[in-house]
Amino acid sequence: MRFTLVLSIVAGAIMSLSTQSACAAAEPDKPMNVLLLIVDDLNTWLLEDPTRYSGKVVAPNIQRLAKQGVLFHNAYTASPVCSPSRTAFLSGVAPWKSGVSRNGVQVGDSKVLQDVPSLFRTFQDQGYWIGSFGKVTHGYDTGVKYNASMNHKRTPPPPAAPLNGIAQSAGGKLTERDWGATHLNENEMSDKRLADAAIEALARKHDKPFFIACGLFHPHYPWYVPQKYLDLYPLDEIELPPIKADDLNDVPDFGQHLVNLGWDEQVRDKGLVKEAIRGYLASVTFSDVHMGRVLKALDESPHRDNTIVILISDHGFHLGEKQNWTKGTLWEEATDSVMMWRVPGVTQPNQICTRPVSLLDIYPTLVDLTGMEKPNHLDGHSLLPLLKDVRAPRSQPAITVYDGHMSVRTETARFIRYWDGSSELYDRQSDPHEWTNQTSNPQFAPLKTRLVGLLPPEEEIIEPLPSRQAGAVNSTPRKPKPKRNKKTGNTAKPNIVLLFIDDWAWNGSPVPMNDGIANSRMPILQMPNVERLAREGMKFTNAYASPQCSPSRVCVQTGQSSPRSGFTVFMNDRGQDYFDERGYPDFPVIPCVSDMTLDSDAVTIPEALKPLGYVSAHIGKWHMRGDPGDEGYVLHDGDTSNTPGNTLPAGANQRLPDDLTDPKLMFSVTDKALSFISEQAEAGQPFYLQISHYAMHEGRECLPATREKYARHPLVQAYYRNIGKTAETVKRKEDPAIWLGMGEDLDGRIGAVLNRISELGIEDNTYVVLVSDNGYRHKELQLTQGLTQPHHAAKWWVWQGGIRVPMIVRGPGISAGSVFNANVVNYDFLPTFVEWAGGDPSTLKNIDGVSLASYMTGKPPTEAFLKRNLYFHYPHYRTSLPHSAVVSGSRKLLHFYERPDIPMLFDLNDDMGEAHNIASTRPDEHRRLYHEMMGYFEKVGARIPKINPNYDADAYRNSPEYEKRVQWGPFEGSRQLEEDESSLQR
Repeated sequence: MRFTLVLSIVAGAIMSLSTQSACAAAEPDKPMNVLLLIVDDLNTWLLEDPTRYSGKVVAPNIQRLAKQGVLFHNAYTASPVCSPSRTAFLSGVAPWKSGVSRNGVQVGDSKVLQDVPSLFRTFQDQGYWIGSFGKVTHGYDTGVKYNASMNHKRTPPPPAAPLNGIAQSAGGKLTERDWGATHLNENEMSDKRLADAAIEALARKHDKPFFIACGLFHPHYPWYVPQKYLDLYPLDEIELPPIKADDLNDVPDFGQHLVNLGWDEQVRDKGLVKEAIRGYLASVTFSDVHMGRVLKALDESPHRDNTIVILISDHGFHLGEKQNWTKGTLWEEATDSVMMWRVPGVTQPNQICTRPVSLLDIYPTLVDLTGMEKPNHLDGHSLLPLLKDVRAPRSQPAITVYDGHMSVRTETARFIRYWDGSSELYDRQSDPHEWTNQTSNPQFAPLKTRLVGLLPPEEEIIEPLPSRQAGAVNSTPRKPKPKRNKKTGNTAKPNIVLLFIDDWAWNGSPVPMNDGIANSRMPILQMPNVERLAREGMKFTNAYASPQCSPSRVCVQTGQSSPRSGFTVFMNDRGQDYFDERGYPDFPVIPCVSDMTLDSDAVTIPEALKPLGYVSAHIGKWHMRGDPGDEGYVLHDGDTSNTPGNTLPAGANQRLPDDLTDPKLMFSVTDKALSFISEQAEAGQPFYLQISHYAMHEGRECLPATREKYARHPLVQAYYRNIGKTAETVKRKEDPAIWLGMGEDLDGRIGAVLNRISELGIEDNTYVVLVSDNGYRHKELQLTQGLTQPHHAAKWWVWQGGIRVPMIVRGPGISAGSVFNANVVNYDFLPTFVEWAGGDPSTLKNIDGVSLASYMTGKPPTEAFLKRNLYFHYPHYRTSLPHSAVVSGSRKLLHFYERPDIPMLFDLNDDMGEAHNIASTRPDEHRRLYHEMMGYFEKVGARIPKINPNYDADAYRNSPEYEKRVQWGPFEGSRQLEEDESSLQR
């Protein structure tokens, strides 16, 4: 049975055993192509010792490729974690020279890397077509405009995660160290889609040579794979390798510091060792299947005999050895990398090389093989002699560096030197497990002296760049730095305060968001402090956000659009699949699940600002799951959602209690913020403070006295009469006086923040940003006769009513009373804040936002900025329809996945209410924007709804909220206006 299951999984991906020789000579008139395949965290023992765990590691495609050329048994990474490893072999610069020797650093801060052409750049300059699919660069800017690309995107965790019961931080946040069966169909998984993209690139008709890189995420944590892969490895068949219980006793403190002993204790104490190993093995097989599909596509293409194939892992991985369950050490398990080459006309099959080599050698080798002029910055050495003859002499050792610690590896020994001078020495011939540290053994003194002499000279070694990640390993500086005087501080760096308001419409304040539009404001509402901000700062007429709370907050924190981050709907308690994939079995399309945790690779605002000297606080509504402290916030309220802000019981429908003193927690949230501001100002410490208010979200609350004021307003009294109620009988949810009172109370809390900033004398050095998390539709606008809703639809929809928001910014260099009319979006905040803090926003990788700093100080927006595309993605039903949008200048395209036959395009200059669909008269514009949007979605790995083969039209029509879906769904020509927007005209 098991053998049959193995065949059923791998049969579709195993490469055909062609009668062509793997080393058939390339046609002399054709330049060589390159196919670089990268598998994350892949261990070498699946090739050197495949019976190590279960008697069989199911990886036939990688094992077959290894036999078709040269397999390097002693290939080592330049650094044993993702980003510095890839930065090294793609730049050709050793980590001890670039300073990039740990994850999370600002790679762009390396002055050395700024001056050298990357591997991709060198090939592009020689006329190559460059394609990059998946996890390839990991933060390193190669300086290349790819001909085709798709970014890796983590597959979301199953709803029940953590599946192993232990993958949680102290604050309850789901960590990546989980394993088990995914809830997704294999076709929805990122690695499958990345392999598909690489296969499509190979199938193209290429009129020039190509360099295609494909990087898969598995077997990186978390090990979520379809159940069939786990079934290949029954727990009772997994055999554990020998582990030495006291293995760390002779390891220096810094070596022990690299090991997460607490995690090892949890895995062993809970008896999960075999389960963990099964998760890793299943992930290896999953990667092998999809790498096999790419290899098969190449071998069945016209390019097989003219393409260099390299398959590598970026580094190795511990599975309990030395009590470690990850990489990031300088021992064999973490530093040993998979590397194999198949080069037509050069390599012979079934060749194994035992010379120590480095992934740094990839760049010079490819340059040699393709006959290019070799750049003079390369630290690696060409492998061409070894590719021709695996016994060729090789004098260079393999050097690995991690966070300033170094390892040198020869064929027979390993020496590790930590930055404090402590060391380890292992005789690999007699001690292949590296169990006995011989560094103090006089018998090995000559060997130690020789290995120390192989380390890079001190003048070549620079201090590692600082990490952006909170709690980074060994973040202690290598050189002593002067202490900062906390009283004087660094006053040059500005403070940043973000006032983030919940469910506040574009026209939800008395400030007109567009001075020429009467209904762009709420005249009945009194908010003098918001008006003060608008007078003293800049007003943004066209600011955008996501159509819901959670995705909008992720956009702000990460600088990523919702389609890129995978956060496309609000967090709930029953699991995303319940509301999405399982919740609508009869509907026309199958909606998508949303991510439920922040991607650990994403850089958040406090993580980006901390290296620039900032301390960050988040107070109020988080609503992204997980502990804000894990994202770099030193002060926060924890993993909060809407619940804390609803201080009244659900049954309190009739009236406000007379003793309500902290409605929506506005006062306590503000008090905590004021204390933080005072403490940081006193310390001279630049800070970032995000105050995420629970107002103006429904569950309306305000101080009784403020409600009383608005209940006496003539317009509110008229409303009571129209609905047959009085101030005493109207229900809380339908009482405009409470909503208006909530707005005025909120304004008072905003004023308290502005006053404290002024009192402390930091007003001239503090940016204040006021913005909403999504659009809304406040019926209170209709209290004022003649005013109608300016926008179509509301929250949950990517019509303007759901995504257009108010935004005001005050701060240094911003002219009082100024207005900015170009499109901006909430994922612009992260790069803007970084530039305000004195950083370089161009070093932020995998983001979609751009810095607005220069535009706020008067620089005219460029044409590219004015016409850039802003993407919005809501692939769900819930109370709306799966749909997406792109805003480009004054044009907006919407796409409804149920009705792709109805193209939709709007001119927002003439039709802000999106009442007139002009797609039929602008087909070329619609076609261009649609292809740009779908191309972007493919590039960032956005999840797209699929046609439902089980669609039941009757069940769909009878479903709740069907009428609203139809009313706010797609239309041709002009739609019928709703009563509250009846004055909208063309």
